Amino acid sequence: MVSNKQISFKSDWFVNWRFNWNESNGLCSMTSVKSTVKVNFTLPKWENSNSAEVNLKKRWAHYYNALIAHENGHKDFGINAAKEIENRLSVLAAKNCSSLKSKANSLGKKIIDKYVVLEKKYDKNTNHGMKNGAVFP
Repeated sequence: MVSNKQISFKSDWFVNWRFNWNESNGLCSMTSVKSTVKVNFTLPKWENSNSAEVNLKKRWAHYYNALIAHENGHKDFGINAAKEIENRLSVLAAKNCSSLKSKANSLGKKIIDKYVVLEKKYDKNTNHGMKNGAVFP
């Protein structure tokens, strides 16, 4: 039996980046930039669904598939942020390596902030997936 409690779900992504640089001829430039993305999904689980009516099970399946698709959209924001960080940081240079490190981390944080804003717009535009079928019952 499905209760009338609100069904909760969410996804969180975390991007980390590391870089190496080389100083040559009075210029410090990137030699490598690597990012990692960690995504955590919290998804609803329907307890005791075996005894439910077939029609209700079908509606749950439709909801769950739409929810997964929506949450994967959130994951994509993290992946795209990580890719942009790698691309944009890899071309940075500065007169000294301390400035380069500061510049790179500042830019990385700005990119993350950009994708957080885009993700909020995504939720607003999709009504948290409801416009795409993530509605139950």
